[in-house]
Amino acid sequence: MNYNFIKLFSFRKCSDTITGHFNTFLKSNEKDHHIYQIEHGDYHSAESLNKEYNYILKIVLNDRDIEKFKTTIKNEYEKLLGNVKSSLKNEEILSFEYESNQQLTKQSIQQKSTINHVVFLPFKENCSEKDINNAFSLLTNLFNTMEGISSFCYGKVKHTLSDKEYVFEMNFTNEINRDNYLKNEEHIKVAELIIPLLKDGENSIIAFDYLLSNNSKISLNLPSNVLFSPKIETESVDNSQSNCSTDNLKI
Repeated sequence: MNYNFIKLFSFRKCSDTITGHFNTFLKSNEKDHHIYQIEHGDYHSAESLNKEYNYILKIVLNDRDIEKFKTTIKNEYEKLLGNVKSSLKNEEILSFEYESNQQLTKQSIQQKSTINHVVFLPFKENCSEKDINNAFSLLTNLFNTMEGISSFCYGKVKHTLSDKEYVFEMNFTNEINRDNYLKNEEHIKVAELIIPLLKDGENSIIAFDYLLSNNSKISLNLPSNVLFSPKIETESVDNSQSNCSTDNLKI
């Protein structure tokens, strides 16, 4: 099972300069013996499901050296924040981590470019494990029956006060298949069953889509030095400008 670290940023504009800073962050690391998959990219959907966040940094561990990873690349990450903080809409950076309970892939699908659909679901405290498991069974069934979804995984967010916070990801072969999923009648039925189980209904969902290409997934070796906090939280950077808008949220 993969261990996933995700950070969501809110920039005034997702420019080539911002992308350049993230690329520099990836390339600045000295070599070691532990390989991680790193992705970053801007929000890529017309659905406005992302609340104020419009850029993502995601790191996936391919081994179980979690504690060592949490002590890596602190200096490089601080440099990244220093480079991008003046471009942030506000000072909040949302961080969470999870271990995928299930990793499903369709090996027959050839991927040239893909779009990843990341959804954060905070279930009500009184929501039963049976209801939560059923929710993910319904999502798994969508993966199994719909065309154009190449992979699916989900897991519980680690190190939070609540044990009812979950994340799931679906990887689509292209934007057309992602859009077909969002408007598919079976998907809408599943969303209507899941949303009442959430703390604040659809308002508690964070959904973030970002485009991947052959060059956007980078496997590299990281040195030993804390990137992510061990709990879901918002970081703060020194920036006085703040602006955000929220449209309808879906799963």
